[in-house]
Amino acid sequence: MSIKIKVFTGFIFFMLLSVPARANNWCQKPYGGVEPCPKNIVPTDWVRCGTFNGEFIWCHPSASDDDKTSDNAKKTRPFYAGFSLGKTIQINGGMKANYTDQHWAWIAPGSFKKSEFQDDGATAIQFSIGAEITDYLRVDVSHLRYFNIFMPRTVMTAEHWWADGYIPVRLIGGDVSSNANMVNVYYNLDHIIQYLQNAKLRPYIGAGIGIGKNTISDYVVHDGNFYRMPGVEGTTPSPGTVTAITDIFARHLGKSTKNTVYMFEGGATYSLDERLLLDFFVRWANLGRVETSGIFLSQTEYIATGTEQIPLPGSEKPADGTGRQHLPDWRESGTLNIVDIGLRLRLLF
Repeated sequence: MSIKIKVFTGFIFFMLLSVPARANNWCQKPYGGVEPCPKNIVPTDWVRCGTFNGEFIWCHPSASDDDKTSDNAKKTRPFYAGFSLGKTIQINGGMKANYTDQHWAWIAPGSFKKSEFQDDGATAIQFSIGAEITDYLRVDVSHLRYFNIFMPRTVMTAEHWWADGYIPVRLIGGDVSSNANMVNVYYNLDHIIQYLQNAKLRPYIGAGIGIGKNTISDYVVHDGNFYRMPGVEGTTPSPGTVTAITDIFARHLGKSTKNTVYMFEGGATYSLDERLLLDFFVRWANLGRVETSGIFLSQTEYIATGTEQIPLPGSEKPADGTGRQHLPDWRESGTLNIVDIGLRLRLLF
C-alpha cells in the first residue's frame, strides 16, 4: 500500500470516528456518583447539575448544592491510567554516509544515497498516567516505544572514489527501535464545535515533548563487486602490489542516540462506561536522530597482494594481516519521524 493511500485511509478513519452519536443522559445516584439514566430518559422534574465526560448530569431537585458540587468536582477531575497500541502508516527518515567524500570511501560500502527506513509491521505501544485538570483539559506523562523498523536489505554504495556512480549492495541487520518519555497535554474540542457538544465521541487535539533514545543494531554491508585498482591498467605491477579488490565486508556498529522528541495527536474519545474511556487517534512523532558508531572493515580477497593491506585514512590502527580496520569516524546517520494510528484505553480512578 502506497504512503498516499495509507495517509488517506487514516484520514477517512478519523473523520468517520468524529461523526456525532446519540448523547447519553447521566443521573445522579442517591448516595453520590452517577450512572446512565434508565432507558436514557431523564426523570420528570430533574434538573441539570453538571457534566460527566462532556455529557449532562441530572439531579433530583432535592439534592443540595454541596452534593452537586462535590460530585461534579469528583467526576470532572479524575486521574487515569492508559495503554495504547498503534500501527504505523508512514515512516519518514533513513541513513546516509558521512564519509562519502573520503578518498577511499568506496572500499567501505555503506549507504551513500539516503536509504529509507522500512516498515515491517512497525508497532507503537504507550503507557501513560495523568489527570483531567478540567472537563476539557488533561495532562499525562507517558512512555512511548516504536519497534519493528528496519534498514532496507539493499543500499546504494559508491562505485569508485574517482567516479560519481552508485551500485546496489546487500545489507544484513539494522533493526531500529525508539523509546521516549514525554509530558503530554490534550484539549477537548466539543465545546468549540457546538454540534458535537453532547455527542458520545469527543474530538480532541494534543501535543507532547520529552527525551527519547533511538537505537540501531549492528549491520553488515557486503559488496561482492570486483574493483581494479587505479594506475595498474596497462602496467606490469611488481610482486605484492595490490591490483584489485573484491568480496568486501563492512560491519557498521550500532549505537543509541539521545534526542529531544515531540509529537502531535488528534482523535476522539468514546465513553465505554463510567470509568472506562477509549481514544481513537492519529499521531505524528518526531523522534530525532539515528546514528552508527563507526565501521569495522574486512576485505576477504586481495588480488596479487600476498599479505599487503591498504591502510585507510582515519583508521584507528594500521592494517594487519587479518585485513580488519576500525574506522570510528566513518559513520552513517539520519532522522526518524512516524505517523501512526491506534487505540488508547483509559481507566479513570
